Amino acid sequence: MPLTPCHAAAAWPVRRMLPALPLAPLVVGMMSPDVEYLIRLAPAGRNFHTPLGIVVFCLPVSLLIVAVLDRWIVPPCCAARRACSSRCWPVPGPRRAPSSSRS
Repeated sequence: MPLTPCHAAAAWPVRRMLPALPLAPLVVGMMSPDVEYLIRLAPAGRNFHTPLGIVVFCLPVSLLIVAVLDRWIVPPCCAARRACSSRCWPVPGPRRAPSSSRS
């Protein structure tokens, strides 16, 4: 794909087939092979579009990006949204893991 953000569109069919998968890591994973373009500052190179590049580079980089998003980017954005817009429309609470009910 010529534009890296277009890779995000490839995550939607995967998400529809496997709805249990979270969308943000899917999008990050779809875009991670093009991180090479950001490193080189040019659309050149195909090292990260290989099976070896995906395992050695893309997987660790994707995990790092998702961890940074979940730890430092998303919480302040959600807090700011709650502070600014709680009077305008209801804002959902923080994500919680589903609790397993065992009897």
